[in-house]
Formats: sequence, structure tokens, C-alpha cells
Amino acid sequence: MDITGWEVLRIVCGLYFLPHTFSKTFSRGPHHDEIAGFFEKAGLRPASLMVPLAVAIEVIAMAGLVTGFQGRWAAWLAAAYLGVASIADVRVAGFRWSWVEQGCEYPVFWGFVCAVVAANI
Repeated sequence: MDITGWEVLRIVCGLYFLPHTFSKTFSRGPHHDEIAGFFEKAGLRPASLMVPLAVAIEVIAMAGLVTGFQGRWAAWLAAAYLGVASIADVRVAGFRWSWVEQGCEYPVFWGFVCAVVAANI
């Protein structure tokens, strides 16, 4: 079975959700409060509901991207979600590009790649 470059990219886009989903799901204490605080500062309220909603979206996007089941729709979902994450980054930290400075570079790039994957699979 040959695997195409688009399939590899689709799978990688999905796997990148893993650490983000894991940290939102299993964090306790101060880190959990930081996650909820980020959602609150971004205007995503109530934060107590937004965190599990974000986890659900990430799990759905990750599962679809990794398995290829409804991969195109999963990639569009991921792109839209990462667009919202990019806007949230700007709302919290101001417009900073570099991800090293808590900027929106990482979710913008990742979301763009997910959109390209969606358009090509």
C-alpha cells in the first residue's frame, strides 16, 4: 500500500493535536487554571464550558485527520478551530507574530496547512 504525501501531511496535522488535547484534558492545578484563564481573557465564556468544547473539537479533528474518516471535513474543522485559536491568541497577547512571544504564528501556519490538506484530499 502506497501512502501519498497528502496522507502523511493529513496524519501529521492530526497528531499535532495530541499534546494540546492531552494538556487540556489531564492538567490539574495551576496549569488547568491557566488554560481556563486564557479562554476567559480571549472572551470565550464561560471558560468552564469552552475548555471541554475545545477538547471535543480537537478530538474529532484529530480522529478524522489521523484515520482519514471524513478527512476533508476534519481538516476544514481543524482549520476553522485554529483560526479561532489564532484570533484568541491576538486577543490575549496583542498582535505578536512569533510563537516564541506567545504570538499567533503557530496556529496560523497549522490552520493554513489544514486548509491546504482539506482542499487537496
